[in-house]
Amino acid sequence: MLSLVLSIWGNLTQWREHQDWEEADLKYRALKMVLPSDDPNIRYIEKYFNVQRDEDVIYKLRTRVDVYEDSVYQHHKMVEVASYKDSIARQLIDESNRIKMQINSNKSK
Repeated sequence: MLSLVLSIWGNLTQWREHQDWEEADLKYRALKMVLPSDDPNIRYIEKYFNVQRDEDVIYKLRTRVDVYEDSVYQHHKMVEVASYKDSIARQLIDESNRIKMQINSNKSK
């Protein structure tokens, strides 16, 4: 019986530690997302996570952070694709100019 109680206690402790890390991560991501370090909204985050814990507010914040991070990721991917396409276009323009120069030099001979 004692081993069962200790096992349950250990599992609850690990779960709570994991939840603490997850919430700390969410707070950091929210602050990094939109809030400057001296913003009074830091108090807002602490209020709804610690003082007057509100799961609905935390859920909405998590959703907002996820949407923001997804949009940043999508923007980054679009910039990468645009950069790749730009490099291909530059290569094709260079190749086209070399071909034109060859044609013009053959015509002048």
